[in-house]
Amino acid sequence: KYDLGLHTHLVESKAEAAWAKELFPEYVSDGRIYEALGLLDGRGPKIFAHVIFPTSVEERILKEYHAVSVHCPISTANITAGIMPFKEMSAKGLDIALGTDIGGGHFPGVYRVVSEAIVSSKLREHYLEDDSRIGLPQAFYAATVTGGSVFDRVGRLAPGYRFNALVVANKQDEGITIPPLEVLERFCYAGDDRDIRKRYLEGQEIDPEQVFRDLVL
Repeated sequence: KYDLGLHTHLVESKAEAAWAKELFPEYVSDGRIYEALGLLDGRGPKIFAHVIFPTSVEERILKEYHAVSVHCPISTANITAGIMPFKEMSAKGLDIALGTDIGGGHFPGVYRVVSEAIVSSKLREHYLEDDSRIGLPQAFYAATVTGGSVFDRVGRLAPGYRFNALVVANKQDEGITIPPLEVLERFCYAGDDRDIRKRYLEGQEIDPEQVFRDLVL
């Protein structure tokens, strides 16, 4: 096996899935094309963006190859592609991360995607009249732990992991103390860079303005 992984889109829209089958009629589904051509045989991570309309074939492939599906709710709303069945896929043991997909999205911070993933799941539940809704713990786990799993020891605040973190403040009302989970929730829904007090990358505090100056100069 080779060392490279794979990052591509998968069943992003009904039209895309139909076109893939039109181009490769000998295969039963979008995901089967990648598998049959040996593109999933590498040792590296397998990352599929969007995954809105997975068939049982895609679900089998995602699980068998330990692939990560990346939910990009802002992007797929902008192009009216659909809403990933996050809760259903998660219940089947499939790994889901969150992505900004800034090419189709409009906000680079993944913390905002956490809130958008929750909102989109509520819309899916409303229109399909099913049990699609997810909560903050599920969405935040996808943004951190699952997203970090495709890299080297990131995504958790745990021994043996690289310390990549944000220190967030300024989301509490004066004179009122709220629990940390609610601070996090407020930040994901209404926060921005003004609420970020410190940034750490691999255990070192970084100054984003200095990083920018270094890049420019």
